[in-house]
Amino acid sequence: MGEMKRSTAQFFFEMGFGACYAEAIIRNSNKIPFALSDAEIERQWAISQEAYDDPAELDEMLAKVSAADSDVIGKLVEALSEAGTVLRLVEKPSEPDPDYHDRIAELGDEIGYGALMSGAQAAWREALVEYGAVGGEFVAGPCQATVTRALGVIRAALAETQP
Repeated sequence: MGEMKRSTAQFFFEMGFGACYAEAIIRNSNKIPFALSDAEIERQWAISQEAYDDPAELDEMLAKVSAADSDVIGKLVEALSEAGTVLRLVEKPSEPDPDYHDRIAELGDEIGYGALMSGAQAAWREALVEYGAVGGEFVAGPCQATVTRALGVIRAALAETQP
């Protein structure tokens, strides 16, 4: 068995290792059990390949993962594309409505902008109940910087899938 290439299997190994490390910190009264670095994760990955008594069993498992990768990757690309489409709707901040901006700003200053947004969402939802259109209301979401960052990550990931 040759050395394994970085793959979906290694990605999930790293995610699982990170989750176990976080659990160890929690169970150890929030004390770090050992120093964690990229080199340590690489070392653990190398050791993990020796965890199988039968290398053919590992090769068979990795072949199944690799065959499933193309289906999974296709679904992930589709999901990322849809998420990007939705996030693009809020990529650019709204312009103030000259008819209501001052009133909205005053109310936001008075009760807090988070309360204003979530209250508006709830009120809109209540109004839609009588029309049977619940789910059509505006939804307050993440901050602008989060949307911009998420779109950057999505666009970079999708660009890597293009030939």
